[in-house]
Amino acid sequence: MEYLEDIEPSRAEFGDLFDELPLWSAPFGLLLLDRAPIRSGVTILDVGAGTGFLTVELAQRCGPGARVIAVDPWKAGMNRLRRKLDYLGLRNVVLLEQDAATVDLAEASIDLVVSNLGINNFESVRGLLRDAGFRVQDLTTQSFRMRFADGSALLRHYFIPRGFVPGWKSVAAADSLPKVFETLERNLNVVAAQRGELALTIPIACVEASRV
Repeated sequence: MEYLEDIEPSRAEFGDLFDELPLWSAPFGLLLLDRAPIRSGVTILDVGAGTGFLTVELAQRCGPGARVIAVDPWKAGMNRLRRKLDYLGLRNVVLLEQDAATVDLAEASIDLVVSNLGINNFESVRGLLRDAGFRVQDLTTQSFRMRFADGSALLRHYFIPRGFVPGWKSVAAADSLPKVFETLERNLNVVAAQRGELALTIPIACVEASRV
């Protein structure tokens, strides 16, 4: 069943294909860009920069007087970002190909920290911010829909195996997975036939915090 095939992000060529994923990540990033301070002269740390959707936008929107530090251990994604920066001629971006937890930065050297989908559990974000000495100032929530003709289309969409299938697999016994997903596809197709389509509703939250 091809929709159970794993998408392996460590493969070099996946970095080139990954730019399709702003279909998924852009709603989150656009909300962040609407809320983040956009000023010249600031130093911004982009945690989990990936292929640079947010990095590139901030570097351009804040202008050459700003500095964006993009951090991500994902080699293929960072290589893709390097090519983007070269093509666009952006010289105000520094790439750190490492885990954000290992970054050694001077005290008070960062004006703004951003992360687009770097942490996906909203409650854990609150706890991490509080433990690091930040106070949550605002929480903006929205949602968007991903619509599909039927269950077969949903399960074979390129992002579903990457974003959802691993979690679905974890709640079923390994030896029963083929039958479980065959049943899931069949039942989703029945629902789609009744409703005319299927839709996933995706929640979005943008957390704003400041250092206490």
